[in-house]
Amino acid sequence: LLFSCCALLVVGRQAGLLDGERSAQAAKQTGKQAVFRFAGRLGNHMIQLMYAMQFAKARRLDLREVHGTCLVQCGFPFASWKPWLAGSRPDLIEEVKIGCGLYHQNYLYYKHDRSLARHLFFLPRKASEAQLGNNDIVVHFRVNSKDVNGSVMVGGYYETVIQRAMRNDSAVYIATEPKLHDHPIVLSLRRKFGAVVLGGTPAEDLGVLSRGPVLVGSQGTFSWMAAFLSQGREVHLPYVASLCQGASWLPWDTLFIDDDPRIVYHDSLDYTNWQTAAQVLEGGSEFAGCVKRRTDECAPWRQEAETRVDNYTQAWIEGGLKYRLVAE
Repeated sequence: LLFSCCALLVVGRQAGLLDGERSAQAAKQTGKQAVFRFAGRLGNHMIQLMYAMQFAKARRLDLREVHGTCLVQCGFPFASWKPWLAGSRPDLIEEVKIGCGLYHQNYLYYKHDRSLARHLFFLPRKASEAQLGNNDIVVHFRVNSKDVNGSVMVGGYYETVIQRAMRNDSAVYIATEPKLHDHPIVLSLRRKFGAVVLGGTPAEDLGVLSRGPVLVGSQGTFSWMAAFLSQGREVHLPYVASLCQGASWLPWDTLFIDDDPRIVYHDSLDYTNWQTAAQVLEGGSEFAGCVKRRTDECAPWRQEAETRVDNYTQAWIEGGLKYRLVAE
């Protein structure tokens, strides 16, 4: 089963691997470009853009994008790049697909450069935006259509966290897709806590989530980006102790944020237990083991990121949701 993945192309008269200062000077002289394409939805696009920008910066390449998607560029005024014009296609193109991680989802690639993300995805407050109080709680609710451990998404997780985080003056806001505004869990949260459903664009909702004093996330790259960009004092994220991934398309283990003391983790089988990142890693679970085995060998600044991989296949191994990459 083949999937499209965010890809980088190194474009020039003699496309090839770039290395060190000599290659950087050559790139400057020949006008080489790093050309990328998006895959997935907004959260994935944001991660892919961070990867592509670091990839291009490390090699002094001009960054271009193939399909002209508007999910990121129309949502965030500072996230901009040049389009790749098909008419300027050179005689030789070497496609460099990243073969070490689905959609470049690995916290190790981005943990040292949150300033880049906060600049790229800065969104000014709108006058109509909810005015958050110091103890307000913002919730990202999503339902995965398939291929995910559904126990993470039960209403009890949200209710338990909200109840423990609430203060006398707390208000609760929910960000979710329009089609989920009447979901039973959303309706239950509205009834029990007087929660207000946000109605902005995905980028606007992400802005509110990242500014929330208390963020209650779900499993997915949208919640992960909200946590990564969070300006709040408390962030809650679920995980599944018996699985490495949240889904075949979501390597939750490699995205695990291990150095932010504001983040509280909740095992889907015992979401009443509040854990720090260190406690998760010390717990000896399958998930913890996978987190410990991740590496940054395909970080955008490393040569391994240029390994040529034409496609990858989905594999179900060890009875869990994992993937492997196959070069052909």
